[in-house]
Amino acid sequence: MAINHEKLVEEWYRRNRHFTIRSAKIGLNEIDLLALVEEYQEEDKNIRFKLIKKHIEIQVSFKPVGYITSNNAKKKSKEELKESVEKWVWKKFISEQAQRIRSAFNYDTGDIKKWKFEFVHHLVRDPFELELIENNKYQKIKLVKFDDIVKELRRGDFGTALRGSDASDQVSLIKMK
Repeated sequence: MAINHEKLVEEWYRRNRHFTIRSAKIGLNEIDLLALVEEYQEEDKNIRFKLIKKHIEIQVSFKPVGYITSNNAKKKSKEELKESVEKWVWKKFISEQAQRIRSAFNYDTGDIKKWKFEFVHHLVRDPFELELIENNKYQKIKLVKFDDIVKELRRGDFGTALRGSDASDQVSLIKMK
């Protein structure tokens, strides 16, 4: 994953009121992006704020020759693809290492039930792979299209208080006509 794409994705989350940590790492294990956001809920005329924790993985490819879940470029059967997706989801989101990183970020157990998982992607070799990622056997993963992020950043309906970072400079570049 190119660092510039990660920065743009992080900037988009920040402009959407998320507190973020990019490249959270323990040892050789890394999570692309961790985020916290307050979501308000209205219940019987009472307004409550709930803290939502997100674990976000990012993979942006403009010319995909392999699969997201393995670098193998050979055509896979549906069963082979399903198996590689389950292994990838386990490694990225479910493993003890991922839980340890999440735990260090938020001082809790890193329990997957307390987290929402998201996957930012661009072009893929086989769209069925995305379907398998979204509906894996562990926990639902929300798919976010990189194109949608870039389109929203180009519209720039976020105000002016968010300037000053490298990523906001990149956003200024993609807004040029």
